[in-house]
Amino acid sequence: MKKLTSILIVMLLTHVAMGQKAPRTKTVADVCDMSLFSYTIKPSVKSKIGVSIRWVRPQVAGIRNAAATGNTGEINEYLNNTTALPVKVKYIITMALPGGCDHTDTLQVTVNPTPRLITPLVAQVCDSATLNYVPESNVKTASFAWSRPVVQGIRNEAKTGIDKVNESLYNDQFEIRRVPYYIQSNDKGCTGYDTVWTTVVPRPFGFIEINPVDTVKSGQILKLKFITTDTIGKKYNWLFGDQMSANTQLNPVEHFYNTRNSGYMPLKVNITNTFGCANSFNGHVYVVGDPSARPSDSIAVQRNYSMAAFPIPFTSDLRLKYSLRGPDEKAMYYVNDLAGRIIYAEQITLPGGDQVIKLPSDRLFGGVVYTIRIKSKTFDYEDKVYKK
Repeated sequence: MKKLTSILIVMLLTHVAMGQKAPRTKTVADVCDMSLFSYTIKPSVKSKIGVSIRWVRPQVAGIRNAAATGNTGEINEYLNNTTALPVKVKYIITMALPGGCDHTDTLQVTVNPTPRLITPLVAQVCDSATLNYVPESNVKTASFAWSRPVVQGIRNEAKTGIDKVNESLYNDQFEIRRVPYYIQSNDKGCTGYDTVWTTVVPRPFGFIEINPVDTVKSGQILKLKFITTDTIGKKYNWLFGDQMSANTQLNPVEHFYNTRNSGYMPLKVNITNTFGCANSFNGHVYVVGDPSARPSDSIAVQRNYSMAAFPIPFTSDLRLKYSLRGPDEKAMYYVNDLAGRIIYAEQITLPGGDQVIKLPSDRLFGGVVYTIRIKSKTFDYEDKVYKK
Protein backbone atom coordinates (compact mmCIF):
# COMPACT_ATOMS: atom_id res chain seq x y z
CA MET A 1 0.00 0.00 0.00
CA LYS A 2 1.47 3.34 -0.96
CA LYS A 3 0.92 6.49 0.96
CA LEU A 4 -0.68 9.10 -1.24
CA THR A 5 0.78 12.49 -0.63
CA SER A 6 -0.65 15.44 -2.45
CA ILE A 7 1.17 18.71 -2.16
CA LEU A 8 -0.70 21.69 -3.47
CA ILE A 9 1.49 24.67 -4.09
CA VAL A 10 -0.31 27.78 -5.21
CA MET A 11 1.73 30.54 -6.73
CA LEU A 12 0.12 33.95 -6.85
CA LEU A 13 1.62 36.23 -9.45
CA THR A 14 1.34 39.99 -9.13
CA HIS A 15 1.36 42.42 -12.01
CA VAL A 16 4.87 43.09 -13.24
CA ALA A 17 5.60 46.13 -15.36
CA MET A 18 6.94 45.52 -18.84
CA GLY A 19 10.69 44.97 -18.81
CA GLN A 20 10.81 44.32 -15.06
CA LYS A 21 12.06 40.88 -13.98
CA ALA A 22 9.87 38.88 -11.63
CA PRO A 23 11.44 37.63 -8.37
CA ARG A 24 12.82 34.04 -8.20
CA THR A 25 11.63 31.75 -5.40
CA LYS A 26 12.34 28.18 -4.18
CA THR A 27 9.86 25.82 -2.62
CA VAL A 28 10.91 22.60 -0.87
CA ALA A 29 8.62 19.59 -0.43
CA ASP A 30 9.00 15.97 0.85
CA VAL A 31 7.21 12.96 -0.64
CA CYS A 32 7.45 9.21 -0.17
CA ASP A 33 8.69 6.83 -2.82
CA MET A 34 5.90 6.04 -5.32
CA SER A 35 3.47 8.49 -3.74
CA LEU A 36 1.87 11.26 -5.81
CA PHE A 37 3.66 14.58 -6.03
CA SER A 38 1.27 17.28 -7.23
CA TYR A 39 2.02 20.92 -8.10
CA THR A 40 -0.50 23.34 -9.61
CA ILE A 41 -1.28 27.04 -10.27
CA LYS A 42 -4.80 28.40 -9.79
CA PRO A 43 -6.53 28.73 -13.17
CA SER A 44 -7.90 32.16 -12.18
CA VAL A 45 -4.36 33.54 -11.94
CA LYS A 46 -3.42 32.24 -15.37
CA SER A 47 -6.56 33.54 -17.04
CA LYS A 48 -6.22 37.03 -15.61
CA ILE A 49 -2.55 37.53 -16.31
CA GLY A 50 -2.15 35.36 -19.42
CA VAL A 51 0.99 33.57 -18.24
CA SER A 52 2.48 30.71 -20.28
CA ILE A 53 4.10 28.02 -18.15
CA ARG A 54 6.72 25.36 -18.84
CA TRP A 55 8.45 22.99 -16.41
CA VAL A 56 11.44 20.70 -16.75
CA ARG A 57 12.59 17.86 -14.45
CA PRO A 58 16.07 16.54 -15.25
CA GLN A 59 16.84 12.85 -14.67
CA VAL A 60 18.49 12.19 -11.31
CA ALA A 61 20.58 9.21 -10.17
CA GLY A 62 18.57 7.07 -7.75
CA ILE A 63 15.22 8.01 -9.35
CA ARG A 64 13.87 5.51 -11.86
CA ASN A 65 11.75 8.11 -13.72
CA ALA A 66 13.21 9.43 -16.97
CA ALA A 67 13.52 13.20 -17.46
CA ALA A 68 10.18 14.92 -18.09
CA THR A 69 8.72 18.25 -19.26
CA GLY A 70 5.29 19.83 -19.31
CA ASN A 71 3.48 23.03 -20.34
CA THR A 72 0.11 22.67 -18.64
CA GLY A 73 1.04 24.40 -15.42
CA GLU A 74 0.37 21.22 -13.44
CA ILE A 75 2.71 18.47 -12.24
CA ASN A 76 1.35 15.06 -11.22
CA GLU A 77 4.02 12.38 -10.94
CA TYR A 78 4.80 9.24 -8.97
CA LEU A 79 8.52 9.41 -8.23
CA ASN A 80 10.29 6.08 -7.74
CA ASN A 81 13.29 6.15 -5.40
CA THR A 82 15.36 3.01 -6.06
CA THR A 83 17.78 3.60 -3.17
CA ALA A 84 17.57 3.33 0.61
CA LEU A 85 18.42 7.04 1.07
CA PRO A 86 16.55 10.31 0.40
CA VAL A 87 17.07 11.65 -3.14
CA LYS A 88 16.53 15.30 -4.14
CA VAL A 89 14.68 16.10 -7.37
CA LYS A 90 14.47 19.57 -8.97
CA TYR A 91 11.66 21.00 -11.06
CA ILE A 92 12.62 24.14 -13.02
CA ILE A 93 9.44 26.12 -13.66
CA THR A 94 9.48 29.02 -16.14
CA MET A 95 6.54 31.45 -16.43
CA ALA A 96 6.59 33.81 -19.43
CA LEU A 97 4.84 37.09 -18.59
CA PRO A 98 3.38 39.57 -21.08
CA GLY A 99 5.98 42.08 -22.23
CA GLY A 100 8.87 39.59 -22.32
CA CYS A 101 9.47 39.20 -18.59
CA ASP A 102 10.17 35.67 -17.36
CA HIS A 103 9.73 34.32 -13.85
CA THR A 104 11.67 31.16 -12.93
CA ASP A 105 11.14 29.05 -9.82
CA THR A 106 13.20 26.02 -8.82
CA LEU A 107 11.16 23.55 -6.82
CA GLN A 108 13.27 21.05 -4.89
CA VAL A 109 11.53 17.83 -3.85
CA THR A 110 13.02 15.24 -1.48
CA VAL A 111 11.88 11.71 -2.35
CA ASN A 112 12.20 9.55 0.77
CA PRO A 113 12.57 5.76 0.33
CA THR A 114 9.86 3.36 1.43
CA PRO A 115 11.38 1.10 4.13
CA ARG A 116 11.13 -2.64 3.37
CA LEU A 117 12.35 -5.68 5.26
CA ILE A 118 15.66 -7.20 4.23
CA THR A 119 15.43 -10.00 6.82
CA PRO A 120 13.88 -13.30 5.58
CA LEU A 121 10.12 -13.28 5.05
CA VAL A 122 9.82 -16.86 6.32
CA ALA A 123 10.55 -18.36 9.74
CA GLN A 124 10.15 -21.74 11.44
CA VAL A 125 9.62 -22.70 15.06
CA CYS A 126 8.67 -25.86 16.96
CA ASP A 127 5.47 -26.03 18.98
CA SER A 128 5.83 -24.17 22.31
CA ALA A 129 9.28 -22.83 21.35
CA THR A 130 10.03 -19.10 21.30
CA LEU A 131 10.01 -17.27 17.99
CA ASN A 132 12.63 -14.53 18.07
CA TYR A 133 12.34 -12.50 14.87
CA VAL A 134 14.36 -9.27 14.69
CA PRO A 135 13.25 -7.21 11.66
CA GLU A 136 15.79 -5.19 9.72
CA SER A 137 15.01 -2.66 7.00
CA ASN A 138 16.86 -1.32 3.99
CA VAL A 139 16.35 2.07 5.67
CA LYS A 140 18.56 1.89 8.75
CA THR A 141 16.55 4.44 10.78
CA ALA A 142 13.20 2.69 10.32
CA SER A 143 11.02 1.64 13.25
CA PHE A 144 8.70 -1.36 13.26
CA ALA A 145 5.22 -2.34 14.39
CA TRP A 146 3.68 -5.80 13.93
CA SER A 147 0.42 -7.65 14.36
CA ARG A 148 -0.51 -11.35 14.37
CA PRO A 149 -4.09 -12.56 13.86
CA VAL A 150 -5.76 -15.60 15.38
CA VAL A 151 -4.95 -18.74 13.35
CA GLN A 152 -6.95 -21.96 13.50
CA GLY A 153 -4.98 -24.66 15.30
CA ILE A 154 -2.75 -22.14 17.10
CA ARG A 155 -3.69 -21.58 20.74
CA ASN A 156 -2.40 -17.99 20.92
CA GLU A 157 -4.78 -15.05 20.87
CA ALA A 158 -4.22 -12.16 18.46
CA LYS A 159 -1.34 -9.89 19.41
CA THR A 160 0.43 -6.68 18.39
CA GLY A 161 3.84 -5.30 19.23
CA ILE A 162 6.68 -3.00 18.26
CA ASP A 163 10.22 -3.75 17.11
CA LYS A 164 11.16 -7.45 17.37
CA VAL A 165 8.83 -10.45 17.72
CA ASN A 166 9.50 -12.55 20.81
CA GLU A 167 6.77 -15.02 21.77
CA SER A 168 6.02 -18.73 22.06
CA LEU A 169 3.55 -20.28 19.62
CA TYR A 170 1.43 -23.29 20.58
CA ASN A 171 0.25 -25.73 17.91
CA ASP A 172 -2.72 -27.73 19.23
CA GLN A 173 -3.64 -29.60 16.04
CA PHE A 174 -0.54 -31.81 15.59
CA GLU A 175 -0.31 -30.58 12.01
CA ILE A 176 1.96 -27.97 10.49
CA ARG A 177 0.40 -24.51 10.69
CA ARG A 178 1.49 -21.23 9.06
CA VAL A 179 1.14 -18.01 11.05
CA PRO A 180 1.38 -14.56 9.38
CA TYR A 181 3.06 -11.59 11.02
CA TYR A 182 2.12 -8.29 9.36
CA ILE A 183 5.05 -5.92 9.83
CA GLN A 184 5.01 -2.17 9.16
CA SER A 185 8.33 -0.39 8.62
CA ASN A 186 8.14 3.37 9.21
CA ASP A 187 10.57 6.20 8.49
CA LYS A 188 9.97 9.94 7.86
CA GLY A 189 6.26 9.38 7.35
CA CYS A 190 6.81 6.63 4.77
CA THR A 191 5.47 3.15 5.50
CA GLY A 192 6.35 -0.22 3.99
CA TYR A 193 4.26 -3.35 4.50
CA ASP A 194 5.63 -6.91 4.60
CA THR A 195 4.29 -10.28 5.74
CA VAL A 196 6.52 -12.80 7.51
CA TRP A 197 5.08 -16.34 7.35
CA THR A 198 6.07 -18.51 10.30
CA THR A 199 5.76 -22.31 10.12
CA VAL A 200 4.81 -23.83 13.49
CA VAL A 201 5.82 -27.51 13.48
CA PRO A 202 4.21 -29.89 16.00
CA ARG A 203 6.45 -31.98 18.20
CA PRO A 204 6.23 -35.79 17.91
CA PHE A 205 3.28 -37.17 19.87
CA GLY A 206 1.96 -40.62 20.76
CA PHE A 207 2.90 -43.40 23.21
CA ILE A 208 5.12 -46.48 23.53
CA GLU A 209 3.47 -49.86 22.94
CA ILE A 210 5.31 -52.56 24.93
CA ASN A 211 5.05 -56.27 24.13
CA PRO A 212 5.06 -58.19 26.46
CA VAL A 213 3.20 -55.53 28.42
CA ASP A 214 4.48 -55.95 31.99
CA THR A 215 7.09 -58.71 32.33
CA VAL A 216 9.78 -60.14 30.08
CA LYS A 217 12.24 -62.94 30.77
CA SER A 218 15.93 -62.44 30.17
CA GLY A 219 16.75 -63.68 26.68
CA GLN A 220 13.15 -63.13 25.55
CA ILE A 221 12.54 -60.63 22.76
CA LEU A 222 10.97 -57.35 23.89
CA LYS A 223 9.17 -55.46 21.14
CA LEU A 224 8.73 -51.71 21.40
CA LYS A 225 6.62 -49.65 19.01
CA PHE A 226 5.87 -45.96 19.05
CA ILE A 227 2.19 -45.48 18.23
CA THR A 228 1.27 -42.21 16.52
CA THR A 229 -0.83 -40.74 13.71
CA ASP A 230 1.89 -38.19 13.00
CA THR A 231 3.18 -38.69 9.44
CA ILE A 232 6.28 -36.46 9.70
CA GLY A 233 9.55 -38.39 9.33
CA LYS A 234 11.36 -39.20 12.58
CA LYS A 235 14.54 -40.52 14.13
CA TYR A 236 14.36 -42.57 17.32
CA ASN A 237 16.81 -42.91 20.19
CA TRP A 238 15.62 -45.89 22.26
CA LEU A 239 16.92 -46.37 25.81
CA PHE A 240 16.26 -49.82 27.28
CA GLY A 241 17.35 -49.29 30.89
CA ASP A 242 20.31 -51.71 30.72
CA GLN A 243 22.89 -49.19 29.45
CA MET A 244 22.01 -50.16 25.89
CA SER A 245 20.45 -47.86 23.31
CA ALA A 246 19.51 -47.76 19.64
CA ASN A 247 19.63 -44.80 17.27
CA THR A 248 17.50 -45.69 14.29
CA GLN A 249 14.76 -44.64 11.90
CA LEU A 250 13.05 -47.98 12.42
CA ASN A 251 9.83 -48.33 14.37
CA PRO A 252 9.19 -50.82 15.96
CA VAL A 253 12.44 -52.14 17.44
CA GLU A 254 13.35 -55.33 19.27
CA HIS A 255 15.57 -55.80 22.30
CA PHE A 256 16.43 -58.55 24.71
CA TYR A 257 17.91 -58.47 28.20
CA ASN A 258 20.74 -60.85 29.00
CA THR A 259 20.57 -63.30 31.88
CA ARG A 260 22.30 -60.92 34.28
CA ASN A 261 19.49 -58.33 34.06
CA SER A 262 16.54 -58.37 36.43
CA GLY A 263 14.10 -55.91 37.99
CA TYR A 264 12.32 -52.85 36.63
CA MET A 265 13.87 -51.39 33.49
CA PRO A 266 12.96 -47.79 32.62
CA LEU A 267 12.18 -47.40 28.93
CA LYS A 268 12.52 -44.13 27.07
CA VAL A 269 12.45 -42.96 23.48
CA ASN A 270 13.73 -39.57 22.37
CA ILE A 271 12.18 -38.65 19.03
CA THR A 272 13.31 -35.91 16.65
CA ASN A 273 11.35 -35.22 13.47
CA THR A 274 12.79 -34.03 10.17
CA PHE A 275 12.16 -30.39 11.17
CA GLY A 276 14.34 -30.75 14.27
CA CYS A 277 11.43 -30.74 16.75
CA ALA A 278 11.90 -33.22 19.60
CA ASN A 279 9.90 -34.93 22.32
CA SER A 280 10.43 -37.77 24.82
CA PHE A 281 8.20 -40.62 26.02
CA ASN A 282 8.64 -43.06 28.90
CA GLY A 283 7.59 -46.55 29.95
CA HIS A 284 8.94 -49.49 31.93
CA VAL A 285 9.10 -53.27 31.92
CA TYR A 286 9.96 -55.83 34.61
CA VAL A 287 12.76 -58.24 33.64
CA VAL A 288 12.89 -61.70 35.23
CA GLY A 289 16.53 -62.80 35.24
CA ASP A 290 17.97 -66.34 35.10
CA PRO A 291 20.04 -66.88 38.28
CA SER A 292 21.43 -70.20 36.99
CA ALA A 293 23.08 -68.65 33.96
CA ARG A 294 26.83 -68.12 33.96
CA PRO A 295 28.26 -64.70 33.02
CA SER A 296 29.97 -66.21 29.96
CA ASP A 297 26.80 -67.74 28.58
CA SER A 298 25.47 -64.71 26.74
CA ILE A 299 26.37 -61.71 24.71
CA ALA A 300 24.14 -58.62 24.79
CA VAL A 301 23.37 -57.12 21.40
CA GLN A 302 21.62 -53.88 20.52
CA ARG A 303 19.69 -54.47 17.31
CA ASN A 304 17.88 -52.35 14.74
CA TYR A 305 17.62 -54.87 11.88
CA SER A 306 15.76 -57.76 13.58
CA MET A 307 19.05 -59.04 14.97
CA ALA A 308 19.22 -61.40 17.94
CA ALA A 309 21.96 -63.10 19.94
CA PHE A 310 22.47 -66.77 20.76
CA PRO A 311 23.55 -67.56 24.34
CA ILE A 312 26.04 -70.39 23.83
CA PRO A 313 28.86 -71.90 25.93
CA PHE A 314 31.99 -69.83 26.22
CA THR A 315 34.07 -72.67 24.78
CA SER A 316 32.44 -72.19 21.37
CA ASP A 317 32.52 -69.15 19.16
CA LEU A 318 29.85 -66.64 20.05
CA ARG A 319 27.32 -66.25 17.26
CA LEU A 320 25.20 -63.38 16.00
CA LYS A 321 21.96 -63.97 14.14
CA TYR A 322 20.82 -61.50 11.48
CA SER A 323 17.91 -61.30 9.10
CA LEU A 324 18.02 -59.11 6.00
CA ARG A 325 15.49 -58.40 3.30
CA GLY A 326 17.97 -57.08 0.73
CA PRO A 327 19.33 -58.81 -2.39
CA ASP A 328 22.07 -61.44 -2.27
CA GLU A 329 25.47 -59.80 -2.27
CA LYS A 330 28.86 -59.89 -0.65
CA ALA A 331 29.74 -57.81 2.36
CA MET A 332 32.45 -57.33 4.97
CA TYR A 333 31.97 -58.12 8.63
CA TYR A 334 34.14 -56.29 11.18
CA VAL A 335 34.65 -56.36 14.94
CA ASN A 336 36.33 -53.23 16.34
CA ASP A 337 37.27 -52.17 19.82
CA LEU A 338 36.22 -48.74 21.08
CA ALA A 339 39.52 -47.25 19.88
CA GLY A 340 38.55 -48.22 16.33
CA ARG A 341 41.12 -51.02 15.97
CA ILE A 342 39.95 -53.99 13.88
CA ILE A 343 39.83 -57.10 16.08
CA TYR A 344 38.37 -59.37 13.42
CA ALA A 345 37.27 -59.13 9.76
CA GLU A 346 35.88 -61.54 7.19
CA GLN A 347 33.91 -61.51 3.96
CA ILE A 348 30.34 -62.82 4.19
CA THR A 349 27.30 -63.23 1.97
CA LEU A 350 23.92 -61.67 2.69
CA PRO A 351 21.10 -63.89 1.44
CA GLY A 352 17.60 -63.22 2.71
CA GLY A 353 16.37 -64.97 5.83
CA ASP A 354 18.07 -65.72 9.14
CA GLN A 355 21.83 -66.09 8.99
CA VAL A 356 24.50 -66.65 11.62
CA ILE A 357 27.85 -64.91 12.01
CA LYS A 358 30.46 -66.26 14.39
CA LEU A 359 31.89 -63.83 16.90
CA PRO A 360 35.52 -64.66 17.77
CA SER A 361 35.13 -65.33 21.49
CA ASP A 362 38.85 -65.89 21.96
CA ARG A 363 39.45 -62.25 21.01
CA LEU A 364 36.64 -60.72 23.09
CA PHE A 365 37.29 -59.84 26.72
CA GLY A 366 34.52 -60.04 29.29
CA GLY A 367 32.93 -56.72 30.26
CA VAL A 368 34.39 -54.89 27.24
CA VAL A 369 32.20 -53.18 24.64
CA TYR A 370 32.92 -53.87 20.97
CA THR A 371 31.52 -52.48 17.73
CA ILE A 372 30.31 -54.89 15.09
CA ARG A 373 29.72 -53.72 11.54
CA ILE A 374 28.29 -55.36 8.43
CA LYS A 375 28.93 -53.22 5.36
CA SER A 376 28.14 -53.66 1.68
CA LYS A 377 27.35 -51.38 -1.26
CA THR A 378 23.71 -51.00 -0.24
CA PHE A 379 23.71 -51.92 3.44
CA ASP A 380 25.56 -50.54 6.44
CA TYR A 381 24.72 -51.95 9.87
CA GLU A 382 26.62 -50.99 13.01
CA ASP A 383 25.95 -52.07 16.58
CA LYS A 384 27.66 -52.55 19.92
CA VAL A 385 28.09 -55.83 21.79
CA TYR A 386 29.67 -56.82 25.03
CA LYS A 387 30.37 -60.19 26.59
CA LYS A 388 29.25 -60.71 30.14
